[in-house]
Amino acid sequence: LKSELSELIALILEERSTVNPVHHPYLLIHKGIAIKKPEDFSNKMNSSIPSFPKKEEEKIRLLEKAFPSLEIRKDQLTMMDAVHDAFEDSKTALIEAGTGLGKTLGYLVPAAFYSVRHQESIIISTFTIELQNQLIHQELAHLKKMLPFPIQTAVVKGRSNYISLAKFDRVLRIRDDHYDSALTKMQILIWLLQTDTGDRDELNLTSGGELFWERLQNTKSMTSSHQTAWQHLDYFERAKKSASHANLIITNHAYLMTDYFSNGKQEMDSSVIIIDEAHQLENAALKHLGGALDYITIKMMLNKLGFHEQKQLLFKLDKIRMESGCGAYYESRQNNLLLQETIYELEQFFQMLSSVCQEVSKGNPSNNTLTLPTLLSSHHHARHLIMIAERLSEQFRKLAFMLQTSVDELVNKESLGKTQLFYLGEIESIATYFSKCAGQLREYFLMNKEEVLYWVEWNKNSPSQYVYLYSQPIEGGSEMWFRFFSQQQSVVLTSSTLTVKGSFQYFRNKLGLYDEQITTYSFPSPFRYKEKVQMFIASDVPEVNSVSQEEYAASISKYIENAAIACKGRMLVLFTSQEMLKTTHELLKNGYALEDYNILSQGISSNSKTRLIKHFQNFDKSILLGTASFWDGLDMPGETLQCLMIVRLPFSSPADPVTEARCQRIKEKGGNPFSSYSLPEAIMRFRQGFGRLIRTNEDKGVFIVCDRRITTTSYGKDFLKSIPEINLTEIKLESIGSEIEGWLNGGRG
Repeated sequence: LKSELSELIALILEERSTVNPVHHPYLLIHKGIAIKKPEDFSNKMNSSIPSFPKKEEEKIRLLEKAFPSLEIRKDQLTMMDAVHDAFEDSKTALIEAGTGLGKTLGYLVPAAFYSVRHQESIIISTFTIELQNQLIHQELAHLKKMLPFPIQTAVVKGRSNYISLAKFDRVLRIRDDHYDSALTKMQILIWLLQTDTGDRDELNLTSGGELFWERLQNTKSMTSSHQTAWQHLDYFERAKKSASHANLIITNHAYLMTDYFSNGKQEMDSSVIIIDEAHQLENAALKHLGGALDYITIKMMLNKLGFHEQKQLLFKLDKIRMESGCGAYYESRQNNLLLQETIYELEQFFQMLSSVCQEVSKGNPSNNTLTLPTLLSSHHHARHLIMIAERLSEQFRKLAFMLQTSVDELVNKESLGKTQLFYLGEIESIATYFSKCAGQLREYFLMNKEEVLYWVEWNKNSPSQYVYLYSQPIEGGSEMWFRFFSQQQSVVLTSSTLTVKGSFQYFRNKLGLYDEQITTYSFPSPFRYKEKVQMFIASDVPEVNSVSQEEYAASISKYIENAAIACKGRMLVLFTSQEMLKTTHELLKNGYALEDYNILSQGISSNSKTRLIKHFQNFDKSILLGTASFWDGLDMPGETLQCLMIVRLPFSSPADPVTEARCQRIKEKGGNPFSSYSLPEAIMRFRQGFGRLIRTNEDKGVFIVCDRRITTTSYGKDFLKSIPEINLTEIKLESIGSEIEGWLNGGRG
């Protein structure tokens, strides 16, 4: 950043040096870094003992404090009672609460009363960042207006979400002229004056800044005098301390599952839990219980070590060893050779794996996933691939052992400086990573566990670096029951979609909720959908399996063009396949009909869901194309969204390894995979997708389904019955635009 800016900063510093600095009372300066003063958590929980408002009129009076023009919803009041009873009776409750019911306050009010009365923290977990932010910034503010007593709230996320001030202090003292690094350092210095949380979600980092953040994120590593000096200000420790004094602890499913399934001591100590967006809990659990390996991440970690001549961490380690009298020149050469051999084996392994995957693709061009046992039992290069995997695992083990042994030898040396200890902390993190990689490779290729699925995914048009290895339990239910649910005093699981055909059984089976004492409630949405939504079924779109993907995408893109023009954008299109989305995106971009429209596509325009939603909300005439994560957790009330299109009924691909393994398991038990798994899963996702359209009483919109199976198959009626009763019309391309305009401009609402 050597420009006129540096001269300006030099002048400001010169001027500042002539006067005494003014310290703001809300700031604290530690080791030369200014941060916002931390809050005092010395206050204990509220000690008053209020009674829960059991009468309807009492609850209504509370709600009116936050909502003067309150529209009374009796089901919301009943939900409050249901949550309160579950806590008092130490039971598990499943509560399906339709969109618009006021679900969040339906559980927050009884949670606050129970927590204060029993002096016990309650954990509230959500799946999406959007709902978590809504809870923190909106719903808790409403709650505090309503309550006749004060409450303490806290937010806790995974450790890596928080900045390590000790690491940032060290990084600031290391000379680095890289533009992204310098820019991110300045951005963080300003942010530290304002942040109470140290949470990276508050920062809008560049892609270079994201990489720089990896050096700063909070991790469990060796304790040094430098880290101890920052411990009292550490943001993650402060979040945990805040939680220990809080009535309500807000977290997310990923951290909740990591915390409860970890082998160490749990960070959050509470056995009364509310799970919002509960239909996503299994996904979070399976992600934690599973694992992943990919070339790019491994190579990035090896690059951090670097060869001697690159003067990265391996060079710094050898330099620290020499200066401490623990190393010799020949050991430095050995370490360099060890890294070289590891990189060679890594390249060999992923090139061979990629080659095998490409050969598989020739036989089935549409497939880009395969289970590892299938791959290894059928391919002629399988034995060679297993041998290379074993060699690479051993190289990772040797590398991790060398790094960890060196750190252990050096860490207690009194002569070490703070910067040297900082480097050793980074090296220890890398040693832990490669030790884990070594174990994963052995498990994937040599020692498969029962009940665990192993598979490989690849990008058909890319070389070896775009091959990914994954593992996860085939079913998480029994593990979740024995390791999580059975250990809790009371759990309330809630979502807008928990039932299929009016039954909770599919959801209960997914989570292993075998306890017969579980209480269930299903509250419908209060919205008058028949007046608010018009459904159109595209009758002239071809059957997807009867034409090529390009032909099908061409038909879909015409419908998108006509519908988007009629709605003036404000349109969300949900896909079940990223490839189909990409093909459709290219057709829309290359066409002329939507030249004036802002086409935003997941995985193309941006990989960030939050960023895409912001762009969609901030620009008129926007069309948003999304896949998996856009089917739920999206809240865009008002005129932001007026048209929702579902391209295909959301069945998982039969070629998906997880779907295949689960269906096979059901067959082995004598069940019907379609009716027991594929159909219920698709119906739940369909209901979630439909729920994106109407978010408030004032909303009005159009729902388009381009999959004719919804009317031509026997199971299609199950999808139609799963959503509220609405007006339905089968339609053709030439009339879709005028029908939409007529409904939005003149339809009932």
